[in-house]
Amino acid sequence: MRIQGFVLTGGASRRMGRDKAAIVMSGQTLAQKAVNTLNEFCDEVFTVGGESGFSDAQHLIDLETPFAVVGRAAMAGIYTALRHCTAEYAAILPCDMPNVSAEVFRILLEKIEAEGDADAAIPLDRAGSSQQVCAVFRPKNCLVVIERLPTGRTPAVMDMIRELKVRIVDFSEFRHLPSADSLFANLNRPEDLSVIN
Repeated sequence: MRIQGFVLTGGASRRMGRDKAAIVMSGQTLAQKAVNTLNEFCDEVFTVGGESGFSDAQHLIDLETPFAVVGRAAMAGIYTALRHCTAEYAAILPCDMPNVSAEVFRILLEKIEAEGDADAAIPLDRAGSSQQVCAVFRPKNCLVVIERLPTGRTPAVMDMIRELKVRIVDFSEFRHLPSADSLFANLNRPEDLSVIN
């Protein structure tokens, strides 16, 4: 199997005030929208954390990790996904980035394969910020790095990224895509819902 997809659905959603994964827009939940996006591209799709019941995906619960993951839902979700991945690559998509399309992952996979020895392909948004929770990873290499991070404190995703060989993919590679200006928009608060197209 070449690539498996993992939708992160287990965040606390404190700023949104309700479970982001269950928000319904255009007749589908944000989690289902993310599952559908990855199903266009991946051999198999899983949800990580949150509630089950999303069609066309197998449900996973968050694994115990070597860390105290309180407040680090993204790190716990990525670790869980990488631990469960049996394919060469893992495509990670949080459910609160609804404008990301399957084409984004096609581009990321192309870049990580072209790099040869890269552990991850991570996009930059329009402002030049890295979107490390919307990325393609080589699970085997990444798990080695995660499992040797210091266990005395809770690591952030960036702690892992700093230790990996990363192929950064510039926003210019995505500029031609629909909704490019808000492609990597992240829904954290109720007012952010206007970015969904």
